[in-house]
Amino acid sequence: MRFLGVSVGTGYHRAALDIEAEQLKDQKMKIALTGGSNLIWDGANLLTMQSKVTTIPFEINTGLQLLYILNLTFGAGMAMNKGTSDFVMTRIGPVYLSSDSAALMAALAGQTVTSSAYNSHLTMRLTGTGQAPKSMVYGKLGVDINIFWLKVFAEGTFTKRAYAGNIGVRVQM
Repeated sequence: MRFLGVSVGTGYHRAALDIEAEQLKDQKMKIALTGGSNLIWDGANLLTMQSKVTTIPFEINTGLQLLYILNLTFGAGMAMNKGTSDFVMTRIGPVYLSSDSAALMAALAGQTVTSSAYNSHLTMRLTGTGQAPKSMVYGKLGVDINIFWLKVFAEGTFTKRAYAGNIGVRVQM
């Protein structure tokens, strides 16, 4: 058995995510009304999401080696985070009663009707903003199997609300 020592590390990670999505076809939504009628909302969905997060982790690791073949590692760390996420979802489109036969016939044919029954539009906009947690404490566990100069490893990182896994092979000569 051998003590592997203590290693201390830090890093810098910056992530930026921009998503724009449109869902234009076959987006009819049925809304039940009192009295037995339905409202048909034939709209398009538009989504925008932006996220920017910067993380600086600090961690400490140690471990034990058993008969050269097996390394067990464990450690802990803390990540300092800064960043925001913004979300906007919009739905826009014509709306009509399911009992309006002229509007239904036109919608089935892929056309619009100039009657007052089909000139109504409905718009919905949902927004949200969030902050990255200021700091996050995490733990790490790992196993390395040494086969001559080949190292097969598995490592797990876990926090109160999330976890991650990592497996791989590396060469060490």
